[in-house]
Amino acid sequence: MERGLWHYDQANESFTVFKNDPGNPQSLSHNQVNVLYRDKQGVMWIGTKGGLNKYDPENKHFISYKPDPSTVDGPENQVYAIFEDKMGTLWIGTSDGVFEFDRRHENFIYFNLGRNEPSEEYRRVTSIAQDNISNLWFGTWWGIVKYEAVTHRTQHYLPFGLRSPSAGEDPPKTYISNIFIESVIPSVSGSNTVIWVAAQWGLNRIDPESGIIEISL
Repeated sequence: MERGLWHYDQANESFTVFKNDPGNPQSLSHNQVNVLYRDKQGVMWIGTKGGLNKYDPENKHFISYKPDPSTVDGPENQVYAIFEDKMGTLWIGTSDGVFEFDRRHENFIYFNLGRNEPSEEYRRVTSIAQDNISNLWFGTWWGIVKYEAVTHRTQHYLPFGLRSPSAGEDPPKTYISNIFIESVIPSVSGSNTVIWVAAQWGLNRIDPESGIIEISL
């Protein structure tokens, strides 16, 4: 549904609706809102079908960010996920992969997940999370990708039949239930972390250290 962004004022018990105005470049970039995210500085970011937006509460308007059309590595306008990691990097999940957003220079930097998707429609990145040892987890429409912060290596999790098992691997315990990922959430207890992955078919529980996956259908 394309109904814009609704802000609820608890004191006055009233709503303010923000919508795209084609004649106003400081309005919301699109009425289809996919994700909201507040960063560590309290800045509100909005991902829409029309790109990335930052809300200016003082002036009550939006600043929209879109890639330079002269570059070939900029994202499409559709933004599905926004996440700030422990180092303060802002990650943007789009219909065309994942990007770092440089807030100082206000530009997008493409991040290669090292995958071989069968077609462009599978590039979508829907969810981004970080575990207790700073590894990043990207939920996509072509499985899960773990990015190891220390080694800069990536590991790709797919359903059985879409990749060949490695030597010594126990296939039933190292495959996820479905390629289409909706959400990735880490659960931290002391020094232990579990990665919960909601797919379009099944809930997956990943142990980051062993790589073992438990599936609940």
